[in-house]
Parts: sequence; structure tokens; C-alpha cells
Amino acid sequence: MNDMNGISGKLYALLDSVKKGAESAGETASNAAYMAGKKGEDIYNVVKLNFKIAELKNDVDNALTEIGKMVYQTHIGGDDNQEILLEKLREIDSLHAEIAELEIKTGKAEKIITCPVCGSEIQASDHAYCGQCGTKL
Repeated sequence: MNDMNGISGKLYALLDSVKKGAESAGETASNAAYMAGKKGEDIYNVVKLNFKIAELKNDVDNALTEIGKMVYQTHIGGDDNQEILLEKLREIDSLHAEIAELEIKTGKAEKIITCPVCGSEIQASDHAYCGQCGTKL
């Protein structure tokens, strides 16, 4: 009978070990599912922001088109709409600020670096050398 108790004890220990392993695997799967859902949510939010950026850029293009038409009308002797023109320019400035803010949220903001020699501000992604003094950046 002692042999049976020894086998039962080992069996219970094995089953307990399997149970703990299954619980651990369940937790890992649950954590993985949570992280996948979180990542999916993050991607969805970035897509929404990118869509909003595209809409704002379209608004900028439309405002620039309107400004061009206004300038041309002034050129050919039409109405001088300086107040409306200034309002449109302010609108474009506001749209650019909103775009920049959204690009920061998506991680697409342009990085500006300062030349260590002449102090010029340069977009890091565009240049390996300073356009003013030629210093390697």
C-alpha cells in the first residue's frame, strides 16, 4: 500500500505541476491577447491621425488655391481683398500648426537640428551637410 501512496503522491505532484503550467500558459496567452489588442488599438489611432493629417493638408491646398485666385483677381484689376487674404493666411498657419501637432503624436514630426558651426536650423532627414557653411552634420 505504501507503494500506492508513493505513486499517488508523485501523480498528484505531476498533476499539480501540469496545472501550474497550464495556468501560466493561460496567463501568458491572456497577456499576449491583451498586448495584441493594445497594439491594434495603437495602430488604429495612428491611422485615424494620419487620415486627419491628410484632411488638413487637403484643406491647406484648398486655401492656397483660393489665395492664388484672389491674388490673380487683384492682378487683373479685381477687388483688393486684403482682409480676406490675411484671414486665409492665418487659417493656413493654424492648419500647419495642427498638422505639426498631429505629426508629433504619430512620430512623423520632422527633426530639426542646429549646425554646430553657423547655427542654421536644418531638417535632419534631408541633409548630411549644412547648406549654409558645408559642415558635416
